[in-house]
Amino acid sequence: ALCYGYMGTVSVSYCVSHCVQGAVVFIVGSIPAVPCLGTPQYATWLRRYLYLGVLVPIYLFSGICKIRYKGLVGNMWTGEWIADTFNPQDMESSSLPQLYQFVADHPWTHVVISWMNLIVEGLLPWAVLVGMDSWWIRSLFHVSCISFHVSIFFLMGPNFSRYALFHWLALDPWGCLWPPQTTEQPLLNQSPPITQSMNNPPNKINASRNSNLTLMWKKTYRTSIACTAISVYVIISWFWVQWKSDLDHLSGKLSPLKQRNPFMPFPEWSMFAKPTENANYGVSLCLVLFSAILYMAVIFGKLGTKDKQTSVATK
Repeated sequence: ALCYGYMGTVSVSYCVSHCVQGAVVFIVGSIPAVPCLGTPQYATWLRRYLYLGVLVPIYLFSGICKIRYKGLVGNMWTGEWIADTFNPQDMESSSLPQLYQFVADHPWTHVVISWMNLIVEGLLPWAVLVGMDSWWIRSLFHVSCISFHVSIFFLMGPNFSRYALFHWLALDPWGCLWPPQTTEQPLLNQSPPITQSMNNPPNKINASRNSNLTLMWKKTYRTSIACTAISVYVIISWFWVQWKSDLDHLSGKLSPLKQRNPFMPFPEWSMFAKPTENANYGVSLCLVLFSAILYMAVIFGKLGTKDKQTSVATK
């Protein structure tokens, strides 16, 4: 996992893109949970981390970035930004050049694609935050994103098709068909073993059992601390990049026609979003603040899953 993170970072240094960051954040960030994935609590945490730490931020901030630099009314509603994306130089990478040319020549398709993009990169991530406990909302999000990436794969090229694998992982079709049968309780819900007094010494079997349970409890406790730290760091970092961009533009530190994109490890997700005169940094800042409120509501149990165990794992 560390080697993958290192190679992904190096690849961005030679070829600036947004294709690898999400995979690096998920794979490297999931390392602390690996020793305890046998317990339901950390399996739940890993799935929630995939949603809140990777998938939702990628699509949500991609949509907000387009609104930030392209403007909502001038470009996103009319689909004008799509016309800049489809150009003859890129048609060679398309598996369906006739369809590519058809989209490039018919402006009404730009409006359709732009509105579909707003749904996939705006409404659906918010819907996932609000209805985290709804299997239908999550499935709609995954199926829509997979269809989006498959269509882009044939129309324009591979680009972000690797993220379709993350949606397949989160959708977990095999787990839906064959749900695991387990009654194991999370280890952190158990109290650590109580040391018995000298007046009633335990036998060797109980002593060995208590010793093993103590070691397991300590390992699980350390894992819980590491998972919490990773979650907090990743989520705050995603939002900090967005806030920093809007505040720098609004304060005049950056020109309205210049991007602020650190790329690694937490990019702004400003692909296909070159700054224009219709840029609106006030609207994007409001959208980021609204998204932060939804995140806080999910993390503190006001939205999303109603299961207390899942809520604890998220925190």
